[in-house]
Amino acid sequence: MKLFSKKTLLFFKKEITSNNFIDDSFTQILFLNYKNFIETEFYKNEYKLEYQNRFDRDDKCVALFKDNQIVNISWLCFSDLFIDEIKIKYKVPINSFVIYDVYTLPIYRNRGFYKLMLNHLNIWGKENNFRYSYIYSELENSISIRAIINCGYKKIEKITLYEFLRMKFYLTKKYD
Repeated sequence: MKLFSKKTLLFFKKEITSNNFIDDSFTQILFLNYKNFIETEFYKNEYKLEYQNRFDRDDKCVALFKDNQIVNISWLCFSDLFIDEIKIKYKVPINSFVIYDVYTLPIYRNRGFYKLMLNHLNIWGKENNFRYSYIYSELENSISIRAIINCGYKKIEKITLYEFLRMKFYLTKKYD
C-alpha cells in the first residue's frame, strides 16, 4: 500500500447546439448492448461485474466504426456516476450526460477518432434533446484535453484527491 497518492481530474462542459457538424462520411456510431459489447476486443473479463453494472443502470456503450472496424469505445452516463479515479459520485445534471472511459485502439490513435466520437455523441445528444454534455480527463493526459477543448468544451472544474495513510483530502477549483 502506498503511503501517499495524488490524482487530479479536469472536468469539461459543452452546451449542445445545432451547429455540431462532422465532415466525415466514413465513420458511424452504434450503440452496443451487453451481448454485442462482450464480443468486442474492448471487453476485459476481469471487469465483467463493472460492465454489467453499467448496463444495469442504463449507461450506453457507444462504438465508433470505420470500415466495419471498431476504433473507439465510449460510455455515456445519465445519472449519478461513481468516478473511481478520485472516489466520488458525480451528479449528472438533468438533460445532460457524461462521456467517460473513452478508449481508442492504439493503432488508430492520433488520427482524429477521439474528436470524431465526441462530435458524433454531441450530434446524437442534440437529436435526443439533451442540453449539455460533460467529460473529464486526467490532468496529465494533454492529448485528450487538447481534443476535448478543440471540440468546444469549456473547463469547469479541477478536482484533486490526496490520499495519505488511508485518509482522503480533496482540493477543488471552479472555472468560469
